[in-house]
Amino acid sequence: MVRHREEDRQAEIKELTSKGIIPHDHELQKHPKKSSQGRAWFMGRLAALIDEVLPAKVVVDRMVEQAADMLTHGGSLVKAGTSSKL
Repeated sequence: MVRHREEDRQAEIKELTSKGIIPHDHELQKHPKKSSQGRAWFMGRLAALIDEVLPAKVVVDRMVEQAADMLTHGGSLVKAGTSSKL
């Protein structure tokens, strides 16, 4: 019987997790070079999008302000007292 790579991985994942081992961490211990490959991609792609680091309060305040604006706009689209003609 020919086993597929996915089946082998599923068995390996079940075995590792039953021992309390995180499969990703185990893979990085076996192949440490994979860690730097993945990290470079994230740092290159995602870090380029960050142009300022703000305190959490500022981020939350902006989110709340944007949500309030969207709710106000959505409310302006609703007319009270009208009925639809279906």
